[in-house]
Amino acid sequence: MYNILLAVDETQDSPELMSDAVTNLPGANSEIEVLVLNVFAKFNVQGEGGSADSESVYNPEDLPKTVIDVRDQLQKNGVGASIMSRHGEPGEEILSASEEHGVDLLIIGGRKRTPVGKALFGSVAQRVLLEADCPVMQVRGE
Repeated sequence: MYNILLAVDETQDSPELMSDAVTNLPGANSEIEVLVLNVFAKFNVQGEGGSADSESVYNPEDLPKTVIDVRDQLQKNGVGASIMSRHGEPGEEILSASEEHGVDLLIIGGRKRTPVGKALFGSVAQRVLLEADCPVMQVRGE
């Protein structure tokens, strides 16, 4: 069995593109098991009206439509797929989940960013690509 961790967020360009990355792999319908991971990013906001943090609004059952769409598309194509939700810093949680589940391949989405955008906002994809202990495939929309 070939285990894949597929990291999907609510801003994913194309859920179909993510599921196609898996279903186009050799032996996808019979030899692959996919864990579709969604990470709810930690935050803490303070202002004049008080504060809010991610702990108070995180609900592991409240999944973005893109996550459900990817899982459903994989299952429709005969690929075993389940969903996991985590809360924390996305890059750290993706890497941690891939290690915990001993995945053979990690698939992440990507967006086009300028070098300045990467420097200012960081890049989950960059961290995962540099720090993962397994092969990583980045799927990017147009």
